[in-house]
Amino acid sequence: SMPAEQQPVTPIMTVEEQARRKRLWMAALKPPMYSVGFIPVLVAGAAVFFQQGVVPVKHLLGFVLAAILVIAWLNLSNDAFDAQTG
Repeated sequence: SMPAEQQPVTPIMTVEEQARRKRLWMAALKPPMYSVGFIPVLVAGAAVFFQQGVVPVKHLLGFVLAAILVIAWLNLSNDAFDAQTG
């Protein structure tokens, strides 16, 4: 065991700090924007169903997840760039 003066200090977050951080993450991720990414995928899935009579659900869900991840990445990278450039 390490002596007390060498042990790392683990900061304890208050409930208010946890709530503030959650609000900041939600603001950075901008959840309402995800419809811009996944609605066209669902429309394409509906078109496939109309044409073929079946939808490959695993592929459709994979594309929905990919669309959401792309939008999240764009939001976070845009915020990081804005923070650097002012």
